[in-house]
Amino acid sequence: MHHVLNGSLSAAFRENALLLIAIPYMGFGMYLDYRKPLPQKLARHRKTFFGLTAIKIILAIVISFWIIRNLI
Repeated sequence: MHHVLNGSLSAAFRENALLLIAIPYMGFGMYLDYRKPLPQKLARHRKTFFGLTAIKIILAIVISFWIIRNLI
């Protein structure tokens, strides 16, 4: 996070690529949480990106990243 706040995105990517990729995803989730009421289109996006299937996919990505990063 230190490298991101200092604007060194290449160093941040080397340190933790998953965090750098997840920042826009988390920002979109926070936007959807604070925007009330949600229009129909954004409600569909919320279900697609933050539904049960998305949670399972994200969990698999995080576990895979964790394992592969420790092997390399």
